[in-house]
Amino acid sequence: MKLLLSLNYKFFDISSKELIDKLLKHENKNYISGFEVCIDFDNEYEVNYLKELTYLCKENDFILQLHGDSSYYLDKQFKYLDYVNELSKIMDKDIDIVFHPLSCDTIDESIKDTDIYFSKMLNYVYVNGYNINISIENLNSMVDCVRLSKDYLTSVLYNNMDLYFTYDVGHEIMEYGKLSDLDDVFIERLRNIHFHTFNNVIEHLPVDYHEYNKESWVKALLYLKSLDFNGSLVLEYDFYTLGNSYDERFNNYLNFAKLIYNYF
Repeated sequence: MKLLLSLNYKFFDISSKELIDKLLKHENKNYISGFEVCIDFDNEYEVNYLKELTYLCKENDFILQLHGDSSYYLDKQFKYLDYVNELSKIMDKDIDIVFHPLSCDTIDESIKDTDIYFSKMLNYVYVNGYNINISIENLNSMVDCVRLSKDYLTSVLYNNMDLYFTYDVGHEIMEYGKLSDLDDVFIERLRNIHFHTFNNVIEHLPVDYHEYNKESWVKALLYLKSLDFNGSLVLEYDFYTLGNSYDERFNNYLNFAKLIYNYF
């Protein structure tokens, strides 16, 4: 299992070089294998930040994967995929991207539109010969928004044979109250795991930040270990909840990573 940090704009107050240097100097650096990065593709600073980070990941042998935005219209999404392909050339290897399923007015519409949307993205990647792997993430339902949980993604995976699965353990437990054994199609396509806990106010918390539901998270880690999964596990924590300063948050993040690493 390879542990990745989940990066977004909350980390970009320092340069990509400063970020890598900070990690390489940390006593827990050996627990981290790379990053899953989410950017605003309309933000030039973030686009350039990620490109600079890509060169540093290549130089330091870090894994780089991305969290995309499925709210983009397809023409914009294709431009994002063009950009990611350029990053894959820098890395000289495939880049994985995880996307949320689409949210429409009803469950049936969400499934149908998600199926079509991902099919068109996969076809664009295939036709252009891009070194990109796409996965779909299970969500938890919300009162004011239709979101597809794991059980609604089966048909989308069967209809798109090149589509992988990102298993968000936090969303799974929020939706069903526990982790259940994955069906074969999810295990066969499993490429990435998102890991976070939650309380009644905040969703993306580290496991021992709060005692709420801690037993479920320990069981979840042991189940993931039983799958003999050797891919990436993204510590999808809200950086702002981890302390009062950048350094304090970063140190806590790396300390929590050590805790998870010890389960494997």
